[in-house]
Amino acid sequence: MGGAQTPLVGKKIKDRYYLLERLGGGGDGTVYLARDEILGKYWAVKEIPAHRSKEMRILKNLSHSMLPQIADYVQEDEKAYLVMEYIEGRNLEELRKEGPCSREQVIQWGIQLCQVLGYLHSRHPAVVHSDVKPSNLILTENQELYLIDLGSSVVVGEGRQRVGLCRGTREYAAPEQLLGRLGCTSDIYSLGRTLEVLAGGKKEAGDKLWRILKKCQALQEAQRYQDCQELERELRKAAAKNQIRLERPLVIRVGIFLLGGCLLMSGGDEISRSQGRQVRQDIWLDEKEEFLDVYTVVQNQIVQGMLMGGKNGSVLLEESVKRLRELLKEEQREREQAALWLALARVYRELGQTHSAERAYERALENDSGNVQTKQEYQSYLAEEGIKKKT
Repeated sequence: MGGAQTPLVGKKIKDRYYLLERLGGGGDGTVYLARDEILGKYWAVKEIPAHRSKEMRILKNLSHSMLPQIADYVQEDEKAYLVMEYIEGRNLEELRKEGPCSREQVIQWGIQLCQVLGYLHSRHPAVVHSDVKPSNLILTENQELYLIDLGSSVVVGEGRQRVGLCRGTREYAAPEQLLGRLGCTSDIYSLGRTLEVLAGGKKEAGDKLWRILKKCQALQEAQRYQDCQELERELRKAAAKNQIRLERPLVIRVGIFLLGGCLLMSGGDEISRSQGRQVRQDIWLDEKEEFLDVYTVVQNQIVQGMLMGGKNGSVLLEESVKRLRELLKEEQREREQAALWLALARVYRELGQTHSAERAYERALENDSGNVQTKQEYQSYLAEEGIKKKT
């Protein structure tokens, strides 16, 4: 590491963030581990060019379960620093050195990365991460995957933006990126290269996964997948062709979690099972036990359908839709109706029924307009689907 490589170690920023050690270099700056002397917690702090303040304000509004939260942006001594959530775990660069990752795992990660990159690219203006690579992917103890180093991200308008120099890592950067141009398909190139490296670079005749990764890395931007949704669909087809069952990570995306042997609704947060066990069912303490009992049975069926996947899983989810609609006819209390509509929205979302999911979210908000978490989840869903609508 050496003193010459860690000039900022020991520095205190904003009289609160004490830089402890260098975590690594990324994109166009160096990342440090810092201790917040006010809150007593740890952050990842990246030194970035001071002229990027406008971009940082946009990045601070990002919110996705696979992205570290941006906590602060500091400018002092003619330098700028981005303060981000510190994610503990192993980066995939370390993991791949132990040997090639399985095809199943590579496809699973690829689909997850399509979702988070699709979220970034759907922002207005679009956000290009610009430094997708194994060392910027962190796998936590709970097997939750994070895309880190938002400090390398570039805000772009329509099409491409000239950035002047390569912001990223040469081994994973798209050809146009090396020439100073950057766009959403540049991230797709880097994603393809990343998945190829994680898979060990294995090339097999007639291999659909390899054909997908080759298209991602086409030299001409127009010959690549043009958006992450298209790429995700192809990865799912590759999984189906190879009879790969896509296991869900420990974070259950629809906001349902295990607690004391029964399943309860989280109200929109994406909570891991281990975290869920620590959460009490406070929102239900003053409600009738009969409703909670029936509601729990339906939630068990929903999660069983999600985890099962395939045709049988879809059958269970369709049955859950019918049961939830029956309960909505029986239940008159607004709070309970809001919970049922939210559960219904999440099932429709899982089934890919976009219009029905939208309507169910809206009905949930009609019955509980003050639920900030439901609003945030609905807005996140609209963004992922590329739907423009005021909520």
